Amino acid sequence: MPLVRRLHPLLIVALTFIAYHATFTAPFLFDDAQFVKGSTLHTLSWAVVQGTTRPLVQLSLALNWAAGGADVVGYHVVNFVVHVLAALALYGIVRRTLASTRFTPRWRNVAPELALATSLVFAVHPLQSESVSYVIQRAESLMGFFYLATLYAVIRGVGARRPWPWYAAAITACGLGMLTKPVMVTAPFIALMYDRVFLAGSWARAWRERGALHAALFATWLLLILLLGGGAHESAATSGFAMRDVTWGEFVRSQPGVILRYLQLVVWPHGLVLDYGWPPAVGTAATVVPTLVLAAVGGGAAWAVRGVPALGFLVAAFLVTLAPSSSVIPIRDLAFEHRMYLPLAALAALLVAAGWALLPRARLAAASERRVAAAVAASVVVALTLLTIDRNHDYRSSIAMWTDVTTKRPANTRAWSNLAQALMAEGRADDAMPAARTALQLDPDFADAHIHLGHALAARREYTAAVRHYADAVRLNPESSEAQNNWGAALADQKRYAEAEPHYVEALRLTPDYAEAMNNLAVVLMNRGEFDRAEALYRDSLRLSSRNAEAYSNFGGLRTRQKRFAEAVQQYEQALALKPDSAEIHFNLALALAGVGRRDEAAAHANDALRLRPDLAALVKQAGLLPAR
Repeated sequence: MPLVRRLHPLLIVALTFIAYHATFTAPFLFDDAQFVKGSTLHTLSWAVVQGTTRPLVQLSLALNWAAGGADVVGYHVVNFVVHVLAALALYGIVRRTLASTRFTPRWRNVAPELALATSLVFAVHPLQSESVSYVIQRAESLMGFFYLATLYAVIRGVGARRPWPWYAAAITACGLGMLTKPVMVTAPFIALMYDRVFLAGSWARAWRERGALHAALFATWLLLILLLGGGAHESAATSGFAMRDVTWGEFVRSQPGVILRYLQLVVWPHGLVLDYGWPPAVGTAATVVPTLVLAAVGGGAAWAVRGVPALGFLVAAFLVTLAPSSSVIPIRDLAFEHRMYLPLAALAALLVAAGWALLPRARLAAASERRVAAAVAASVVVALTLLTIDRNHDYRSSIAMWTDVTTKRPANTRAWSNLAQALMAEGRADDAMPAARTALQLDPDFADAHIHLGHALAARREYTAAVRHYADAVRLNPESSEAQNNWGAALADQKRYAEAEPHYVEALRLTPDYAEAMNNLAVVLMNRGEFDRAEALYRDSLRLSSRNAEAYSNFGGLRTRQKRFAEAVQQYEQALALKPDSAEIHFNLALALAGVGRRDEAAAHANDALRLRPDLAALVKQAGLLPAR
């Protein structure tokens, strides 16, 4: 093999890195907080893989947490590596397929180059950004890798002198894919179809020669059946025929329009959106027209595949891999771009193959033909890479992402609500209020928007209005532990601790590992003098959320009340390491240091407190933390 061809895998890695290098520090987004920061992922135990249809995804997140806690870089590195492995597997599939004797020398001679083009289009296409840059969507890319690895191992096994090690690898990869995401369910079908089209030439021969392999691949469905059988998992909450949010009819009649949107993004990836908030299709223009267009596209492809089985395989692979999320099984969200992660592999191969098949019509010499093909492929790949870099810029912060979504989908209630939440996380209550109000104008019954508006109002000390919105959130969603916790916090801010307590208790009943609610309840108990119970809650809260400066500071306050100043110093120092610009923590640390006789250090922190908040001068003077002048 020429040296340049040996460098193809390195080129795939390098260009993919260029496309995604800026996302390694992108923050957690959207569902990331629920999955990545969930307490069950903070310890490597059997609980990590229970109650989920994606145990390998959960395990990978738990390993990330064990390696680096909440440091987002490690999560993005894993996502990047998984994506690169999927692209390399696709390269191997395409190269070995085109190098077979079923293709003419014109195709066999450029098999590595066509495989490289296909893999790069797949790897750097901006449509893939959601599955790579958005941490929790590693579920899609990891499943996609196992799917492609299954097919690659089947291909290698057929050409090997000892096929069963490769077949065992295929079965293992298929089983692991079933443990990653239910969309893997179609992999045995595609493997059998590939065998019939490219290897055996007929269904009978494929089954006769490799029936045991295919039976074993289909047997991996048992893993999926076991995972789905429990019912208490994320798939039960987002899909099924008895959903409240989306009916079967709404989903089915909406999908033609959604699929056309996906296809448009493949050829013209402009206007990518993290959260479409796609409304159910209503009326002829939104239902019949897309259905007819999609039927025409499908009919044209069916006509074209007569006598061209390879083309038929690619079209079928696209439809089959997309089917679990875009056919007849209702899913709460009608459209999400990550669902195109694996289907894009078939479309990338189809587009590259179509370009090479049509090139002879230009009537170029053989050498010129290759140069033109290389130039076109390079131009496309560079353009896609630049578009992906630009798209990944939106992942730089939660505020940037939700601003992008609300700009592109201004009728998306959830996007406005999430923008309000992101703004509140940055302490921008005045900016968060109009975003939350816009969400409620779009949908007055959106519970989360009531929570975020209440949070903004509470930050402005408009407690009566805040409590009203928290009450509305609880009425609309009685299972909202966040609403209960924030309701309690609004009351506690007014020193109404007795009224706040039952809300914290209810929040913990709904979510027993809610670290913030534990901390808040501990404050109530501390103020009531129940120091032992408060200490236990502080410890539990910090065990679940070890980077919570407020909890360390409050624990320090408990130790100060107990006159255990040395231990108070330790807690305040932990809090200050996490929040070095907090005047309150500097002041409280100064008090604790004074309590153990470390007057010079106490004075230094008192000065830091005054630098950050000059209005604390009277308190500092009253406490006698500074030397007399």
